[in-house]
Amino acid sequence: MNFWTLGNLAQISGGRWIDAPNDAAVIAQGVSTDTRVLSPGSVFVALRGENFNGHDYLGPAFETGAVAAIIDDPGAAGATKNGSCLVVDDTVAALQTLAHAYRDVLAASGTHVVAITGSNGKTTTRHLIHQVLSAPPHRLRGTQSPKSFNNHIGVPLTLLGANVGDDFVAIEIGTNHPGEIVQLSAIVRPDTAVITCVGAAHIGHFGSREAIAREKASISRSIRSDGLLITCGAWNNVAVRGVPDELLDKLPDGVRVIRHGDHANCRYRAWFDDLKHDLPQVIDVFDRQHPQVRDVAHGDTAAPIMRVDLPMLGRHNIVNALSAIAVAREFGVADDAIAWALCRVTDVPGRMQRIRIGSNGRGVTVIQDAYNANPDSTIQACNALASYQAGDGHTPRRVLVLGDMFELGDRSVQLHKEVGQSISGFNRNTDSQGRRIDLVVLIGTHASEHTAGALRAHWSDDHIATFAQWSEDVPDQVAQLLVPSDVVLLKGSRGMQLERIIPAIKARFE
Repeated sequence: MNFWTLGNLAQISGGRWIDAPNDAAVIAQGVSTDTRVLSPGSVFVALRGENFNGHDYLGPAFETGAVAAIIDDPGAAGATKNGSCLVVDDTVAALQTLAHAYRDVLAASGTHVVAITGSNGKTTTRHLIHQVLSAPPHRLRGTQSPKSFNNHIGVPLTLLGANVGDDFVAIEIGTNHPGEIVQLSAIVRPDTAVITCVGAAHIGHFGSREAIAREKASISRSIRSDGLLITCGAWNNVAVRGVPDELLDKLPDGVRVIRHGDHANCRYRAWFDDLKHDLPQVIDVFDRQHPQVRDVAHGDTAAPIMRVDLPMLGRHNIVNALSAIAVAREFGVADDAIAWALCRVTDVPGRMQRIRIGSNGRGVTVIQDAYNANPDSTIQACNALASYQAGDGHTPRRVLVLGDMFELGDRSVQLHKEVGQSISGFNRNTDSQGRRIDLVVLIGTHASEHTAGALRAHWSDDHIATFAQWSEDVPDQVAQLLVPSDVVLLKGSRGMQLERIIPAIKARFE
């Protein structure tokens, strides 16, 4: 039986029909929760949110071409006479149940499921994995999470959007409360799981980094037998932290672990010139299982398996690239093909995304990294800004626009102060590598008070600007602080929406 027949969807979800379809063998073309992007032939799933109720959009869904709708409010079916409604107890639970069942269909067709979790770098790592696997000459067929579909709704939608018979699907799994990764990974049941790193993201909901590490490591419980876990180990020159080894001791039978980093238990290691900060980042990648590799950690001569010219900002993206390399080699992608693909990757929107505004000599470069922020990702981004070199080799003025970091709980004040202390080290008089930040613009209650306070202990006020509250004139005021040739990093939590500053910068410099 085809998974997508309306009769099969009803059987799996346990629902009952109102105005049952004339033909239960009709094959749906997938599911959608948004009438704005619904494709004709899809099943519309009516979800609820803080500001919407999908049951209010049954009419538009059928008008757009939905062949059926899944609802949990039987009364809503009376509002439309246009189509069949499948009534379930809970539409979110039904969506997840369908995804769980579809995972078995994908497994039977040979589709390899790669799941990516971690405090930072999930979207970029997923993007890199998809780029490398899809690149020539191998051109593996596969899909990936749209945008950042990594929660209790986005994960099942991504799984249900995969194509039977594809080589792979790359799925992000996120969390902002304990137990969420266990729940979502039980739906996904990955063949390969990637843990990018462990940081302080959402620490207000977890209480400690140790609890966050346990949450990330819990993805391992659902890896399929004979599967693989790829994780970050210890790195000497990159500010990332991996999952402690003791949390990886109780893996399912047959699951292998591959680490990357500088520690002796890491299979993959990357060498790069720590004093060179312009793009591309030139990386020599070593495999300790390669016959030519001996004791690389102690300087013994060895041949790298590949050299990658990575056109992405930030040392943390070297770590993300190593995860993608490990995944691609497990798929059998040749080393030269991996290096070729990584040399051609593009920036991910909202993640260290370079945007050139205005003409050469008069314009500025914006680094749009404002999709989200936590203390670790903020420090990583600031490191990249402080080291930024223009394409023509000159050193531009470096401006940081930093907003509040959310979901830090009772540690928010302290963590905002610690970020300020880290930024204060990027001073032209104290940094031995020449890294510096010339102007810091702080927006939000915590940033303008606590981060600014830590900065003022070391910096003069003429290098600091603060805005305690957002207002409509903040973008124009920030734009007026900039001068031609500046490079400007926007970094803040999603709720700050610092990308709202970009139109004002364009108005000033274009």
